[in-house]
Amino acid sequence: MVKYSKTSRDVYIDIYCEAFRNPPYNYDWLKREKIERYFCDLEDTPNFSGFAYVERKVLAVCLGTMNDYFLLNKYYIKELVVRPEFQNKGVGTKMMLLMESYLKKNNVSAIDLLTSNDEGLLHYYKKNGFKVSENSAYMIKLL
Repeated sequence: MVKYSKTSRDVYIDIYCEAFRNPPYNYDWLKREKIERYFCDLEDTPNFSGFAYVERKVLAVCLGTMNDYFLLNKYYIKELVVRPEFQNKGVGTKMMLLMESYLKKNNVSAIDLLTSNDEGLLHYYKKNGFKVSENSAYMIKLL
């Protein structure tokens, strides 16, 4: 695992596009320029921190922020994507374990995120030690 590098942004965007344009998402409406703007916005967020998992080439990328939240130093995952051909092969779990080790060494005491209630994603995060919060709900109202 390596720290996120802006110089590799194009590679990370390729992985993001690949992951979301293929099953189970099939988001054929994704436009590269919007994703690039999204990545730049994330990079410009205070306390941005990202990681890439590499085995000869970049297989996965994670984008998030470090947050000092009262008694906790937290890492908030905004995006975690794995190349489609490497999904369900342990790459995401390996990356998560390496990130956890790095974060612990840097005095981070929790990781949090929002994800869709897709059964596969919930299974992945539960398998990696995350629990569904009983104290919060993600809500949205489309206008």
